[in-house]
Amino acid sequence: MRRLTVLITIIFLILSASVTLAEVVPVSPEYRMRQGGTPAPNEILHTVRDGESLYSIAALYGVTVESIAALNNITDFNVVLVGQQLRIPAGGAVATTVPLVEQPAGSTALLTPVPMNEASNVGFAFGVQAFLQGQDVTQVVSSVQDLGTTWVKLRINWADYETTRGQIDFAGMDARVKPFTDMGLNVLLTLASAPAWARSTTVEQGPPIVNQDFANFVGQVASHYQGAVKAYEIWTEPNVRREWNGKPISPSEYVNLLAVAYNAVKLADPAALVVTAGLAPTAENDGVNAVDDRQFLRGMYAAGAANFSDAVGAQPGGWANPPDSTCCGNNRPAVPAWDDQPAFFFLETLRAYRQIMNDNGDSGAFIWVTGFGWGSSDGIGTPVNPDFGFVTYTDAQEQSQYTVRAFQLGRDLSYVGPMFLSNLNGCEVFGESRAECYWSLLDDTGSPRPVFEAVQAATLQ
Repeated sequence: MRRLTVLITIIFLILSASVTLAEVVPVSPEYRMRQGGTPAPNEILHTVRDGESLYSIAALYGVTVESIAALNNITDFNVVLVGQQLRIPAGGAVATTVPLVEQPAGSTALLTPVPMNEASNVGFAFGVQAFLQGQDVTQVVSSVQDLGTTWVKLRINWADYETTRGQIDFAGMDARVKPFTDMGLNVLLTLASAPAWARSTTVEQGPPIVNQDFANFVGQVASHYQGAVKAYEIWTEPNVRREWNGKPISPSEYVNLLAVAYNAVKLADPAALVVTAGLAPTAENDGVNAVDDRQFLRGMYAAGAANFSDAVGAQPGGWANPPDSTCCGNNRPAVPAWDDQPAFFFLETLRAYRQIMNDNGDSGAFIWVTGFGWGSSDGIGTPVNPDFGFVTYTDAQEQSQYTVRAFQLGRDLSYVGPMFLSNLNGCEVFGESRAECYWSLLDDTGSPRPVFEAVQAATLQ
């Protein structure tokens, strides 16, 4: 299903108990509308129900958002009112549904659309994640160009740009995104972190109560950056509580969110690629703080994730283990821990994910490494947090060697797409006291660390 190339109608999902299929009202001379004029004979009149959006209505009838908006004099795609009557353009018809994907008890069944693109046309590429908080974005763009990577990952926290429902700060978003797209860099936007108004709690980061709220945001973003942003990662690390607080840590819960976001992207920009969230590699599996990432990925496939993505996101960590090493031998005798679980090994994670993909008939998909790297405290003057003690066992030279070797492994494997090194500038943005600094390619003054120069040389080979 993932690899079909013929474009067909996308079916929007109805994934919340409060969201039901909309009522289709026959056209009659007596109908009354909030917007628009007299319907043509073949048009359909649709009454908006609670939980619907312009995006889901367009998908229901197999027409575009723009065509409905033009016919009904709608200027704000993000606002339709319950009870509002909309004219559906002639030729639109209720989309044919396809077989339901079986879901675990208590979850909502998913309608399976046929994807509109495939990520196999994007092979291996060098990428890096950049942080933009408080930075001169032009200088960050220059640093990415100096590094030589062709892709850049930017995290867009939904909470920062839609603080009030229905009002998206595109001016602020453009100030961060457009400098990269204007210079021809390929951009992966990671969309995550629901705003307070959409959540059940404000503790940590987490998903919305109503998934359609996220879909509305995603659809607006994809429409705004149509043709400019190449790919979207839907959420990040949904298998750990810190990114998924407020709902159960559950593969099916995540796929419910992924599905509506996928459809929103494809309706707005069919050429854009959708990547599943990179999972946090972990063996912790209490179901409250974390779910084992391998188990979570299997659950995602069982919930139908292959139908709602173009590529599989992964964040294979290395801790203090070289990228070629495998679990669970004594790879580095001087290192006292962080080597007793497969999750601690870069190559082990890639191989495990690939096997899960193969087991689920998804061998045609690529793994996009949406985050990886080796942290080192070498040259950083602040005390190391014991939770990150492994960074003291990797010096600057090893950090460089491991990073370049990981890129080489990805390039040699037949199933790895773009790889995003995390990160470019964590020291500048967060300071030496934050863990992001250990992985940063630039020091706190913006000067290159040895790993920057090593990656720079690798991109030229």
